Amino acid sequence: MDDLTHALIGTLIAKAGLERGHGKTATRLLWLSALFPDSDIVLSFFSLQTYILYHRGITHSFIALPIFALLLATLFYFLCPIKRFWYLTLLCGLGLASHIILDLITSYGTMIFYPLSDKRYALDYVFIIDLGFTALAAIPLLYLRLTKRRGERFCQMILLLLFVYLCAAAFQHKLVLNKLENICQEKRLVVLEMDALPQPPTLYNWLCLVKTPTGIYQGWLHLAQKVPFAFRWFPYPTSNGFIAAADRLDTTKLYHWFARYPIIEYKVGNPGGRHIVEYFDLRFNTRLFGLHHRPFILQIVFDNDLKVVSQSFK
Repeated sequence: MDDLTHALIGTLIAKAGLERGHGKTATRLLWLSALFPDSDIVLSFFSLQTYILYHRGITHSFIALPIFALLLATLFYFLCPIKRFWYLTLLCGLGLASHIILDLITSYGTMIFYPLSDKRYALDYVFIIDLGFTALAAIPLLYLRLTKRRGERFCQMILLLLFVYLCAAAFQHKLVLNKLENICQEKRLVVLEMDALPQPPTLYNWLCLVKTPTGIYQGWLHLAQKVPFAFRWFPYPTSNGFIAAADRLDTTKLYHWFARYPIIEYKVGNPGGRHIVEYFDLRFNTRLFGLHHRPFILQIVFDNDLKVVSQSFK
């Protein structure tokens, strides 16, 4: 999820009773800990490949969580007035755990068992930016700030309400998967894999993807609208020397590891009759608040002799 939501949830957890006796200091430490896992954003300064390889890796791992909790607690022990080490460790651990869980329920993929495994887990319950979820966390905190109340019981109720929201999202996800399965059976598709991915702005919008032996089917499903469901088919391309050469590159192997529903497009472009092979993950073929959004496109450019002219992310 976005960092604003991570900070808000960290603040809510603190105000639900953990800041008692330590006030704003405990709250600040908890939301700082809730933001810490995304410190791996510094990887993007090296290259997008490095970012893709390691983002949501070690800092988002339940295996490494105790280590980071102890390290952060040690740092805060020397920098803040609170001198209860295990209390600080608890704050840091809860902040880190909240971040990992909130990222796990999105569709990007999180390596929660790194370094024991580099598999990316994704529950696909909510979009990476969920305005409803964020508002549900922000409005109560704004109310407490304006009224200058502590509101421990109130924050506990809000956390429970957020949990109910996520349960509703999980239920919607299961409902969409069942509908998608029925549609595939009606169309007699040979399904290798299928997923329903949440789309903004509400829990009613879903991106449906179905992988078959001949290609990938994509469609949008809105649970509140009775619109005939339609698939768009992305066939696998006929292999040629340029696609085969692109597939052998380390950058492309990284992309296949990262992507869940990759498609390949081959074209000949100018100048000089360059041969272009592009990879795109249909998981990111989203309609972001009404705008068509396609990030993480890998482009490999060859000359006529199969030599790589360039390889980059668009």
